[in-house]
Amino acid sequence: MSARAPIAGAALWTAVMGRNDGACTCAAVCGNRHRDSGGVCGRRDAVTVAPRDLGVPLATAVTLSVGELTVWCERCRAAVEAAIRKARREANAADYAADSLF
Repeated sequence: MSARAPIAGAALWTAVMGRNDGACTCAAVCGNRHRDSGGVCGRRDAVTVAPRDLGVPLATAVTLSVGELTVWCERCRAAVEAAIRKARREANAADYAADSLF
């Protein structure tokens, strides 16, 4: 692991990074099939520890255990977060359209 542990939450971060050998664990959730690496991203640069489900609210994310966290590279994480934002916008637009009929 070349990344340095954060000041806060270092033990949790170290446990998650160690479990995953500091590599991104995205298994094509981001839309990239990761064909070159057997279906799992595996990048070790620009990685962060974050919830497996990136859609959880921040207030929930900070309470998650080691088993609910994983390693994401910036590319995979950005792609998944963008897809989540898009889905939320579309859901909100559908709710707004349904409400505007009455």
